[in-house]
Amino acid sequence: GYSGLPKTTGFASGSVASLVKISATANPPVIVNSIGPTPTAVSILVGPGTEIAPGELIYINGQNLGPGNTVFAQLDATGQLPFVVGATSVWFDGYAAPLISVQDGLIVCFVPFEITGSTVLTVKVNGQSSNSVRVGVWQSAPYILAIANQDSTVNSASHPAAQGSVITFYVTGLGITTPLSQDGRISAPPLSVPAAAVSGNIGNNPVQPQFVAAADGLVAGITQINVQVPVATYPSNLASVFLNGALGQIYVGQ
Repeated sequence: GYSGLPKTTGFASGSVASLVKISATANPPVIVNSIGPTPTAVSILVGPGTEIAPGELIYINGQNLGPGNTVFAQLDATGQLPFVVGATSVWFDGYAAPLISVQDGLIVCFVPFEITGSTVLTVKVNGQSSNSVRVGVWQSAPYILAIANQDSTVNSASHPAAQGSVITFYVTGLGITTPLSQDGRISAPPLSVPAAAVSGNIGNNPVQPQFVAAADGLVAGITQINVQVPVATYPSNLASVFLNGALGQIYVGQ
């Protein structure tokens, strides 16, 4: 399988959420400034967004969110991400978020699958609560985290996908799954599937995925989508990708 995404981590939608701060004190010791996709996302971001989706991998940017050096979460004996790292936890209404890493200015975590409509985000550190931030919730707000060729190499200019080959997209933000995924669990067979149907195109050629399910061995909230690259005429070896609103590009052999 593709090894570009560590099994205990993920890399998360396509745009920064717009935030409305509520119940903020004058000078909170823990401050949330913004949330958005993880810096490693490979999606093309096309402007400011307004929403997150259940199960989406996100970052939280702010001040005094954790220790000066990044602390990475460790899976427990049951294959579960923790909801507290160091003295930091993240809450969406009454639901705790599974954490990937925490640091003074940045938290990487998964949005709980249980949220709907809108949600209030709060970070707690050493018993101190941040300003509260209300964020809209969409059923689906996907973006692409990583792309692998059929031979498991990372898709790139030096390793383009052959026309007719199967390429794999690792996507987050597709929303609720069937059955409902468990927050922070490592996905294993039988694999959950997104409730939202998935379709798209490559280089403006329609594609229907051959496989769509939770990425086996990765944290719930990351979906694997296998698509056959159309045999077609491409203006260049860089082709656009569209999957349920997630925009990206792949390199295709000529």
